[in-house]
Amino acid sequence: MIGQAAEFDYAGTQACLALKEEGLEVVLVNSNPATIMTDSTIADHVYIEPLTLDYLKMIIEKEKPDSILSTPGAQTGLTLSMQLAKEGFLTNHGVTLLGANPTTIDKAEDRQLFKETMDAINQPIVPSIVTQTLNDALQFAQQVHYPVIVRPAFTLGGSGGGIANTEDELRKIASSGLRQSPIHQIEEIYVIEVNPRSSRTVPYLSKVTGVPMIDIATRIMLGETLENMGYTSGPYPNANHVTVKVPVFSFEKLAGLDTSLGPEMKSTGEVLGIAPTLNEALYKGLLGSGYHFDSKGGVLITVRDTDKEEVIQIAKDFSTLGFHLYATEGTAHILREHGLSVTMVHKIHESEHNTISLLESGKINYIISTAKALAAILAMNYTPQKTSLIDICTL
Repeated sequence: MIGQAAEFDYAGTQACLALKEEGLEVVLVNSNPATIMTDSTIADHVYIEPLTLDYLKMIIEKEKPDSILSTPGAQTGLTLSMQLAKEGFLTNHGVTLLGANPTTIDKAEDRQLFKETMDAINQPIVPSIVTQTLNDALQFAQQVHYPVIVRPAFTLGGSGGGIANTEDELRKIASSGLRQSPIHQIEEIYVIEVNPRSSRTVPYLSKVTGVPMIDIATRIMLGETLENMGYTSGPYPNANHVTVKVPVFSFEKLAGLDTSLGPEMKSTGEVLGIAPTLNEALYKGLLGSGYHFDSKGGVLITVRDTDKEEVIQIAKDFSTLGFHLYATEGTAHILREHGLSVTMVHKIHESEHNTISLLESGKINYIISTAKALAAILAMNYTPQKTSLIDICTL
C-alpha cells in the first residue's frame, strides 16, 4: 500500500484495514509520519520513507509483495506505481498492480486519451483541445472565445492550471501549465474528469451516505463483487438532509502565495455542513471553516462585465438587508441604473481615495465578485445557536 498526505489518511487507513480483514499481510509505505495510517495497528510493516522510485524499488525487493495498491493513497502513489509498471519493474518482480491498470489510468489522466475514450462511448463533453504548444492554445481560444480553463495533465491538485479571460492571461497560465506537466500537455475548456484514484471527497461521501466506499473498492480489487457484499448499482437514494463541503484556506500563514482561486487546489482542509436545507448547511460549513458573518455594514462590489447582470440581484438582496453598497465605476453605473443607491469607489490607479483606502477604513464587511448564496444565508438570520443538530451516526 502506497499512501501520502493527511487528507488521504482516511482512504489509506480504510484500505489497509480491509486488506488485513481479508487475511493479507500489509506493507505500508508513507512519507508522512503524522497520520493514523502509519500507526503500527493499521499495517503489519510500516516504512516512513520518501516516496521516490528508488525507495519503493528497495522496499519491494526486500518485502517481495504479491501486489501493490496505490489508488487510495493520492496522486503521488498513483504516479509512482504507474512508473514502476511502465518500466517493467513490477512484472519483473512478480508484482500485480491492484485496481485500475496502467491503461485505464492513462485513459483517465492523459487528456487526449480521455477525450478519445469519451468520444468512443458517445459521452458528451465540452469542446476541448489537447496541446503541447502555447500557439495551439491561443488559436483554440480564439475559436471558442474566452474564458477558457487550462488543465495540465498529470499534475498534483491541478497545479499550473487556471482560468484565462484574456489572451495575456492565457499566455501566462498556459506557459506555466506546460512547464509543470510532466508530459508538457494542457487542455482548455472545462471537461468532466474521471479520477482513477480516491480523492479528498471520498471520506465525506462515505460519511453522508453510510457507504464504506474504500472498504468496498478494496474488496472489489481483490475479486469480490457488489452483489456478494449486499450492494446494487444505480443512484443512491435521496437523503432527508443536505450536505455541503466548504474549503478551508490558510493564505495568512503562507507568505507570497497567489490567493486568486481557480481550478488549482489551494485549500488546506475542508469542513462538512449538514442540515435540512441548503442555506443552513452552507452556513454551518462556512462557520466551521472560520468565516464570520456580519448582519450590517458595507459591501464592496466590483465585477467584470460578464458578471454585471448577475450581480444586480445580489446587490439588491444586500441593500434590502440594510447594507451600504460600494462599487467601482462600471459596476456602480449598472447598479444605479437598476435603482440602487451606491457609493462609487475609484480603482487603485485612479485616485488616492480608492478601494485600498476604503478597505483600510474598516467600512467594508464583504467583498463580492459573484457570491449569490451569501445574501440568502444572511437573510435567514442563522446563528450557531439557531442551526439544527444532525446526528451523523444515523445518516
